[in-house]
Parts: sequence; C-alpha cells; structure tokens
Amino acid sequence: MKTKMQKYEWRGTAPNIQTFKVLKTLKVYNSPVRLFDCSVVRLFCICIFLKSPKPQVSSPKFQEAAGIRCSLKLGIWNLGLETLLLLFFLCQLPTANCSAQSDGVRIPSDQLSKVDSLLTAKENTNKVNALIELGKEMEAGSDNEKRISYSMQAKQLAEKLNYKKGMAAALFNLGNTYFDHANYPETLKNYFACLRLSEELNDKKTTAAILSNLGIVYWIQQDYRQSLAYYFRSLKIAQEAGFKKLEEGNYGNIGIVYDEQANYPQALFYHSKALKLARERGDKNGIARHTGNIGNVYKRQKEFAGALDYYFRALKMKEELDDKKEIEITLGNIGTVYLATQKYNEAEKFLQRALLLSDSLGDLEGEKELHENFSVLDSARGNFKGALEHYKKFISARDTINSDENQKKQVRVEMNYEFDKKEALAKAEQEKKDAVAAAEKKRQKIVLLFVVCGLLLVVAFAAFILRAFLAIKKKNKEISEQKRIIEEKQKDILDSIHYAARIQKCMMPNEKWIAKEIARLKAQGKK
Repeated sequence: MKTKMQKYEWRGTAPNIQTFKVLKTLKVYNSPVRLFDCSVVRLFCICIFLKSPKPQVSSPKFQEAAGIRCSLKLGIWNLGLETLLLLFFLCQLPTANCSAQSDGVRIPSDQLSKVDSLLTAKENTNKVNALIELGKEMEAGSDNEKRISYSMQAKQLAEKLNYKKGMAAALFNLGNTYFDHANYPETLKNYFACLRLSEELNDKKTTAAILSNLGIVYWIQQDYRQSLAYYFRSLKIAQEAGFKKLEEGNYGNIGIVYDEQANYPQALFYHSKALKLARERGDKNGIARHTGNIGNVYKRQKEFAGALDYYFRALKMKEELDDKKEIEITLGNIGTVYLATQKYNEAEKFLQRALLLSDSLGDLEGEKELHENFSVLDSARGNFKGALEHYKKFISARDTINSDENQKKQVRVEMNYEFDKKEALAKAEQEKKDAVAAAEKKRQKIVLLFVVCGLLLVVAFAAFILRAFLAIKKKNKEISEQKRIIEEKQKDILDSIHYAARIQKCMMPNEKWIAKEIARLKAQGKK
C-alpha cells in the first residue's frame, strides 16, 4: 500500500462560513431522490394537520417536527394528533431514503434554505468564494458531480467577473476532485491552469502548493525525477516565504520518493525533518502522517517489528483525528506487513478494513493496490479463484488509471502547459523586445531632434561668425585703405622733409667744414 503524499487544498475566505457547514451534512444521504421523498412526507403531514378538527383553545405556531421547521400558522392543534403525526413522520423517513449514517446528522430545512439562497445570490466575488468553499467542503467519497458542479460554477463566474484569484481557487478545487478519482489528465489540466494564474498573480503560497500536488501526480505514475523536481521547486518557495506547513509537507513527500528509490538514509533524513517540523508546529495530522512514513522505510528494509510499531502509533493518532483516508492507508500498510510475515488472518483483517474504506471514499488508486495485495494473499492461501478475481479487479483499476487514452491526455495536457508557458515567455520576450525597440526608436527620435537642433545652432553660429568675419574683413579693408592713405601722406611728408633737408644741407656748410674752419681760425690766432 503506497503512503499518501501530503496534498494541499485551496484555503480561501468566504463571506458566510456557517452556510458552508451544511455541506458536511449532505454526505449522510445516499439516494438521488432523497430530498424529494422527504418533502413529500412533510407535505403529507401538513395536509393532515390542515384537515384535522380544530379544538377551541388558543393557537400557537406549528413547531418543528424531527428537526424540520415549518413557518405555517396552523391554528389550534391537538396534543394527541401531534404525537400521532410525529410517529408517522419518523416511520416515513427510512422509506424516503433520508436516514442518516452512523453520525446521525440531518439537514435542517433552515440550513438548506441558506444554501439555496446562497446559490441564487447576486453574482459577485462573494458568491465565487462561497461556491469554492462549497466544493471544497465536499470531501472525497461525497457526491463527485456536485463537487465538480460547484467548482465549475465558481470558475465560470470568476471568469465572467475577471476575478483571477477566484479562477485559481476553482481550478485548484477541480484538480483536487479529479485527483481523488484518479483522473490524472484532468487533474494536470486544472493544476497547470491554476499554476499559470498563481504565477501571474505572484501568489507564492498557491504556487508552492500546486507544485507540490503536481509532484504527487508524477510520484503516483512513478516518474520520480519529475516528482522530485516539482517538490524541490515547491520547497524552495516555501522556505523563502516562510510557509512552514508547505515546507513540512514537502520534506515528507521528498522522503517518500527517496524511500521508493531505495535511498533509505535520505528517506529517513527528510521524514525526520518533516516530523520535527510537525511537532514544532503542533500539527497532529502531520505527526501521524510522518510517523507512518517512517514505518514505510522500516518495512522496505524488512525491519517489520519497527514498521508495525510506527504503523500502530500512526493508526492510533489517525483514528483520534478521524482521518478516513489516512486510516485506509495505514490499515493497508499494516496488512502488507502481516502478509510479508505470513500472518494471513491478520493481513486479511486489516486489508479488508482498508478496502471497505477505499471503496467508500472512491479511492481508485487505493483499490488498485489493495486488490493486488488480496491477490497475493489468496494465492499464498491456495485460493486461486479468489486470487484471480482480485487480480482482475487490480488490472481493471490499473488500466482505468493508466489507460492509453489517459496517458495521451496527460501528455497533451503537459505539452499544452509547456507550450502555453513557452508561448507566454515568448510573448513576454517579444513584448520586452517591442518595448526596447520602441524605447530605442524614441531615443533615436530624441537624438535626431537634438542633432537637428545642434546643426541649426551650428548653422546659426556659423552665420553669426561669417557675418562677424565679413564685418571685420570690411573694417580691416577700410583700415588698410586708411593706412595706405596715411602711409602715402606720411611718405609725401617725409619726402618733403628729406627734400628740405637736402636743400638745407646744400645751403649750409657741413660739420667738417665748420670744424676745419674753427681749427684754422684757432691756428691763426696763436700766431
């Protein structure tokens, strides 16, 4: 018997939690016509009241009969007639298929009216949340069609309202419903759709839970590499975000995979980490589950005494918690230990209890393994006819789960997810490229604008410089002309001066002659 992985459910909030509790009571009825039959009986009783003689006493309101409220004011009523009608009504309940199971739970009509009013409420996000909770509350073994119906209604309304969180929750619930009935292609289809939305919404908790559940689907199909890949992705998110429950569950799930791969040291390592974290959190369900998983490791190592010790400890805790699915698994595990140790009577007792629970829960995967174990048990006892019958049932369940069509659907779902993921990535990449191209184009426009403006400024500056240059050139030309004129006049003046100087020089004695004459005169004076 395989150990159950820790599968996660959507945990959302809803406006009217009290209404959702009604769904737990729906499981006590078995017949499709049960509510109609009960209504007929109630109507019949009321008609008798209305036709009965009325004594002359004060008239109170008609009170509840067998938990059913009636708001009609029937007038004066007789105490003896009341008792007779009550007995008649109680006699009618079994024939109307309205009898409760062992828990004796009934659906009061006021609660049924709450469900009816909720389902006919205004279409908004509150109604989406309510439908999600209704689908979630209907656990494995209950009306599968209703579970799917509530989740589908929630999904469709959420799509209509573009309420993505509600869409993700509804897809999560649908995936869990199909998982419980071993319809793995539909499970993957809804899980992958939920994964895309949760990643888009950056909802790390839902993303981690979905990744862990995907790991379970691949574990069941013995694709351990893929299973571990999803578990470790989920574990990383849980550790980074501080989701202790998810972290604990992933430790346990990883331990189970290593157990089936016969890597027992790693299996015990991860189961011990999970058990420690469960004790720290006070998680009784987790403690029971991880205790049973450690028993599995001992069983695979053929340490049967240790395995039974852990199994019975786990069974006691699970029975206290009334977790039927976990009880079924542990009973099956105990049965396989007794089968391995050739204690066939004990094995049959525990396997039979497990099979009854598996059948009531609609656990096809569990039924497959239990029929396989029964086939081995009957063969060991020499009951080959019984062994053949159980083997046929095992093959039938296995083929239903692993049919070619289901495998093809599953591959298509996975391929579609990968394609959609790649398409989304390609679209995002293209959008990124488009954004970069648009930014580049805008940048080029800005650069071009600046270049044009720069060129205009350069041209303007060049024009200004040219104008200044021409003005300076003109001025220089004028100055040059004036200089030429001045120089010419200066030359004329100089020429005149030089001419006058020459004339003067010619007319006046020069210095040598004067000096000679002076010297001569001095010499004459001395004589």
